[in-house]
Amino acid sequence: MDYRRFGPAVTLGALVSTLATHQARASAFALQEFSAISTGSADAGAASANEDLSTIFFNPAGMTAFDGLQNSAVATYVLPQARMHITSARENVGLPAGTAPTIQGGDGRDFPQDKVVPAGFVSYALADDFRVGLGLTVPFGLLTSYGADSQARYQALKSEVEAFDFNPSFAWKANNWLSVGAGVSEQKVKAKLTNALDLGAIVPVQLNQLGLFNLVGPGAYAATVNQTAGRMANDGRVDLRGTSWGTGWNAGIQLRPFEGTTIGMSYRSGIEHKVQGRADFAVPTSAIANIVAAMPAPLRAITLIGLAQNKAFQNTDFDADLSLPGQAWFGITQQVTPQLSVSFSYKWTNWSKFESLMVGFGNPAQPGLNQHEGYRDTSFAALGGSYRLSEKWTIRGGAAFDQSPVVDAYRDFRVPDADRYWLASGFSYRLSDKVELAGSYRHVSLASSRVNHVDPATGLNTVSGTPSGDMNLFALEALIRF
Repeated sequence: MDYRRFGPAVTLGALVSTLATHQARASAFALQEFSAISTGSADAGAASANEDLSTIFFNPAGMTAFDGLQNSAVATYVLPQARMHITSARENVGLPAGTAPTIQGGDGRDFPQDKVVPAGFVSYALADDFRVGLGLTVPFGLLTSYGADSQARYQALKSEVEAFDFNPSFAWKANNWLSVGAGVSEQKVKAKLTNALDLGAIVPVQLNQLGLFNLVGPGAYAATVNQTAGRMANDGRVDLRGTSWGTGWNAGIQLRPFEGTTIGMSYRSGIEHKVQGRADFAVPTSAIANIVAAMPAPLRAITLIGLAQNKAFQNTDFDADLSLPGQAWFGITQQVTPQLSVSFSYKWTNWSKFESLMVGFGNPAQPGLNQHEGYRDTSFAALGGSYRLSEKWTIRGGAAFDQSPVVDAYRDFRVPDADRYWLASGFSYRLSDKVELAGSYRHVSLASSRVNHVDPATGLNTVSGTPSGDMNLFALEALIRF
């Protein structure tokens, strides 16, 4: 009996839908939590304000604003408060509407998980007009987890993806009104992804497609799938773990056309990754025993023979082509008074290059798949500013709009993406000429959205739901000058 049609599909369901989604901090699964100072103004002026060394990521030309040897360390605690309310979870097993089984379970626990996002930077003045620097950031990542009893478990269980970026850079101050900078990014992606397997649907559906239920009379197929499909006792599981290295670049310029005005423009290239690793399957003997026992007696022997010959659901290597997007930043900062500065930022992200995900497997019984994602390019805009209360204290605030690249037709359960609105505030305190501390808070509200998603792996279930909630981010930063 040939189960090859389902083996690769279930594995891809874990990989494709996870890498295509986000932890809701920046659009899709992009992150930009690299600075408590920048977070405090909602990243307004990220490419132009030059308030800390995060400019190495946002616009390396800004390093010319920093003298001597300086470094900074940042930690951002992301605390999501969101929940998925599942409104429908039905099996697509070829039965008339209203007679197909529903998936056992409920909403499951809150799907987003809290996480600390680290960042670090160092800059050194080799000469009056030349700087070198290094940035260590996590520009892409997510961490979500549904409970084993969630009705979305066949489309998503645990998803953990991180991209670690090592970004050596340089900057040159050509004159008093022009600075340029550039860098190279070496990026490592790590992915850990899990899915439940709907064995109680896969096995009888395959038998039915082979016409075997025709041998045992009408109604036998419907009776079987209603006993087996979508039952947690009949679930299997697939775990994927993979890594990849990729290389990209970034470059930027800053202009100072008038006293107190800084204009910044920068670009970070997209990076092509090939994620490689292992796909591990668990097919419990108890689940197989339950499914076989529910079969009509004449089909039990052939079901056992088919499962014994099954070449799918076996541990194997995999690789996946993953295209991470480039992004362009524009910013302008105006020093209104000696105490007050106001900034504006705009970011364009080339998410449309994330059109599909190509996956292949070492097991020849599991052919590769090209999964369409359909992302769109996005815009981010922010307005904010800072006010220096004294020689030691500075306060900040800002607001932003962050557009989602996910279109309604492709929104899924690996965290359902939506447009988001930011409100932020922060402060910094100069302990001495050498040490400065900063803290900030950002509240992120997500626009209303709805998920109505067919399992892209097998097509054997459709789950609908409505997410609700928001997110709070707390950032701390230490800046040290030598």
